[in-house]
Amino acid sequence: MRRILRWTFASVFVLPALLAGCDVTDPEACTAEIRYGIVVEVYNLADGRPIVDGLAGLLREGEYAEEMSVNENLVQGAPERAGTYDLTITAEGYETLRQNGISVRENECHVETRTLTAELTPIPLG
Repeated sequence: MRRILRWTFASVFVLPALLAGCDVTDPEACTAEIRYGIVVEVYNLADGRPIVDGLAGLLREGEYAEEMSVNENLVQGAPERAGTYDLTITAEGYETLRQNGISVRENECHVETRTLTAELTPIPLG
């Protein structure tokens, strides 16, 4: 009976982790959290202040397109999705920023987050 219980414990907890390529000896290696492939902090080029109002981001990779989530002056996207992306960031009163070829790689359990800083140029009034 003990052997069955031990095997059941191992098959329920250890075996799935090994099959998923996770290192069960490192509790930080594989977690249930979702990690974004691209995180961009957005600032005003003229004064360095964070841009919050009207902020939006779009990621594209071939046929794939994603509206990025916005949190304060952060736009983030490509949750747990490796690839090479074209990024567009817009905000009310600022010129559109585009950057192509942002590569996101994956490791054993998650994507490796690319953290970027974007400085948007204010559109002159008048």
